[in-house]
Amino acid sequence: MSLPLDDGKSQMMTRAPCRAKRLAQARPKPAAPPVMSAVKPFIISA
Repeated sequence: MSLPLDDGKSQMMTRAPCRAKRLAQARPKPAAPPVMSAVKPFIISA
């Protein structure tokens, strides 16, 4: 049991997903159009 040593790593692992979820929930619409506009050219060209 090395919880004290892995405390920092465990916090980073638990905080990263939370931040990603918060960002996704905070701005889902602004992030979607740029992705689609960036992917469409590749799909059309393919």
